[in-house]
Amino acid sequence: MKMLLITIAIAAQLLGYGLLFFHLTSGIALILSSYLFLILIICGLILERKKEMREEDQHDYRDY
Repeated sequence: MKMLLITIAIAAQLLGYGLLFFHLTSGIALILSSYLFLILIICGLILERKKEMREEDQHDYRDY
């Protein structure tokens, strides 16, 4: 899922910069959508890290 979002974000950004020369509004929309995908990727990574931290807390054997 992350790789798909990364690929879509990169493609949207490249197409957005390319379309800025020909069609300004769609170029800006693609660039903004690429930043939206970037925010989704970062939020997904944060949630995944929090999930890993909860799993590590359940298997914490440091209190022997």
